[in-house]
Amino acid sequence: YKTLMPFQVDSLKWMLSHEGVELASCDGGIKTRGKPFPRDANDETTSEILDTITPGWTRLSSYADQSKLYWYNPYNGSLCTSAFVKKYLESIHFVRPPAKGFLCEEMGLGKTLEITTLIKANPRVLVDGGLKSDLLEPSRKIKQSKTTLIVCPETILNQWYGEIKSICSDLTVNMYKGVSLLEEYDDSLTPTMIANELSSYDIVLTSYNTLARELSRAIFIPTSRPKRKTSSYDRIDYSSPLMLLEFYRLVLDEAQLASISISKVAHFSRIIPRIHTWCVSGTLIRKNLEDLHSLIMSQRLNPLDNLNIQQWNQLPRHFFDRLFSRVCLRHTKEMVGSQVRLPKQHRIMLRSPFSTIESDNYHDLFNRFLEQVGLNDNGEPIAEGFDLERSRMGMLVWCNKLRMACCHALLNGSQIRRNM
Repeated sequence: YKTLMPFQVDSLKWMLSHEGVELASCDGGIKTRGKPFPRDANDETTSEILDTITPGWTRLSSYADQSKLYWYNPYNGSLCTSAFVKKYLESIHFVRPPAKGFLCEEMGLGKTLEITTLIKANPRVLVDGGLKSDLLEPSRKIKQSKTTLIVCPETILNQWYGEIKSICSDLTVNMYKGVSLLEEYDDSLTPTMIANELSSYDIVLTSYNTLARELSRAIFIPTSRPKRKTSSYDRIDYSSPLMLLEFYRLVLDEAQLASISISKVAHFSRIIPRIHTWCVSGTLIRKNLEDLHSLIMSQRLNPLDNLNIQQWNQLPRHFFDRLFSRVCLRHTKEMVGSQVRLPKQHRIMLRSPFSTIESDNYHDLFNRFLEQVGLNDNGEPIAEGFDLERSRMGMLVWCNKLRMACCHALLNGSQIRRNM
């Protein structure tokens, strides 16, 4: 391993705890985490444990008898007495369900290092490597695998590969470019053969573009059709290899790219079979909290993944805060500055004045801009009834032209359109 900073160790422990294990020693040993429910647990402890099973539980008291206490989950309609909940939790050796979390370290704080270390520290121990039913499609049989699937933008696939190898060279990595490309290279390959090959790797890297191209193969259900003039049947396997494996871990890097609920990527990320799901991003929210709604669906965080967007927007603030304090971890450079020890930053500003021709060109453009939007040299309206809102779009277009002219006299917008 590379040496982890203290906050990175904390992040690793946090992710391991969500996957149901904990570090047993300083040399990286782990042990399965299974703890009996404490008999003297208070409501806060009980609530935290219930939230790890299904988020949304609230304690209620009976209107007729205040001594009768209940636990209620409005998002799936469950209602249990407090006594029943305690009896149930005491009857099981509690083990956390599959991880569903957000790793949101600020850019530059080692998200790749933390994820790679997690993969190495907590490999899947396969029972038999056999087939099992897919949770979303019970009729589909999938193969259990040790593999972690990492999905990232196309432009950083090689960066991920290089960093994984530099962090832990003994992890085996495959870069999956899509079933269609592999079939063109070798027409004897089938999705099942490709899936079996992928299952032999510790990590499979693929891109969001590949997911988008392969969605039609992922949702297609193979059928058997009789050949003409024969009684035999042909079975055409159109499935995506990614749908034939149960990955141990699905990691969505730059997860905001999968947060558009109507996109092919968002659809595919929801149906990929896996045990644990991690969304990794330094900028998780692009526009508003509706982005998180789509990612909750990608994570299959039941019962919240069944909420529509209107119900999501009506979540109480206290519940939202409680949920994301449990499933989301973020460090910023300000928080860990003493550990990172960044060198002092120096900024040098270089001024590059216009030449005579560039200056004349810029001022000619600027005067045309003022004339077109109806302003004088002081930025004041020339005529009465000036409508700022109607002129705003034209101003934005001209601002872009003027910025381009600062780079080169020929880059003034109209010149570009003529060349195109």
